[in-house]
Amino acid sequence: MTNTYIIDCARTPIGAYLGQYKKIESVDLGISCVTGLLDRNPKLQKKEIEGLVLGQVLTSGLGMNTARQVALGSGMQQSSFSYVVNQVCGSGMRAAIDGSLKIFSGESDLLLVGGQESMSRARHAYLTRTGENKLGNNVFIDTLVNDGLTDAFSKEHMGITAENVSQKYSVTRQEQDHYSYKSYVKTYKALKNKYFKNELIKSDVKDQVRTDTTLVKLGQLKAVFKNKGTVTAGNASSLNDGASFLALASESYIKTNKIKPLAKVLAWSSSAGNPDYMGITPITAIEKLMKKMSINIGFFDLVEINEAFAATSIAVQRSLKIDPNKLNIAGGAIALGHPIGCSGTRIITTLAHQLKRTKQKFGVASMCIGGGQGLAMAIERL
Repeated sequence: MTNTYIIDCARTPIGAYLGQYKKIESVDLGISCVTGLLDRNPKLQKKEIEGLVLGQVLTSGLGMNTARQVALGSGMQQSSFSYVVNQVCGSGMRAAIDGSLKIFSGESDLLLVGGQESMSRARHAYLTRTGENKLGNNVFIDTLVNDGLTDAFSKEHMGITAENVSQKYSVTRQEQDHYSYKSYVKTYKALKNKYFKNELIKSDVKDQVRTDTTLVKLGQLKAVFKNKGTVTAGNASSLNDGASFLALASESYIKTNKIKPLAKVLAWSSSAGNPDYMGITPITAIEKLMKKMSINIGFFDLVEINEAFAATSIAVQRSLKIDPNKLNIAGGAIALGHPIGCSGTRIITTLAHQLKRTKQKFGVASMCIGGGQGLAMAIERL
């Protein structure tokens, strides 16, 4: 068994829905991210990279094995393996966990793991092969909504699960709007002060973030998912495009190549529960992780919880008693965006670089996942 190290990690700027990446396929976003990551790490030789694990949700119509397309498209060896994992919003983090396991077990010494998504270019589909519809209109399925945003069991939008959490945990509309406004303020500050400088690949474009959000405007928005509800377009994450990748290596690899890694992977965990309350799964995931490590929440200097919805983020923060000064210090998905397959590695990337920027040591990142699952990963900045 060996430790797993994050040599470096990076992401593309996040694109708004039908924004700057609307004509760019997710595979090309992934290739650009991998290329940017390797360009700034010349000691990482493509011929030595053993494989690429990719998290992605919306792959319909993109061709066989998007991970293989990214691997070979970015110049990796044909002898390297590559595969896609789909755990909905947790896909990118699941890819990071899979890669960490391969390093930890001694199966691999150098891997790329990441996530990518183009929600703008998700396909529409319909079934004609079996010929049931002999007469009348064919109904298209929006794969973005069906495969990425709708619970497979209740057939309800993810926003309804946030409404369920809001009601169960007594999270008010005002609290959600206030949390969301703070997410925007932190993201504005991060952009202005270039807190994301080291996590972004070199690019001609920037993160597409709304710059006109105010608490008053958030309060004027109508509930989206139910009458007299609390979840709005302003206190939920947006639809986005982007990619993020980590370079993982074994202890022997970094010693042989005299590489100083950015961070070390300490532990990870999975959780699962009621799909109707999917947004609270980080509670159990982080509790399991802390039990495994024999620590409490105060051990972590920084915490990244993916902001799928303000309601769920507040419920997780309250339940785990997370210090608000440690939580998502550069903002989160409500302001920055949530390209679903990418977000798991995006928040690990942000966590690692913000630990370095603030000269702090320990951090945890966690995702809620549609269908009622959760993931968490703890890292140490080196």
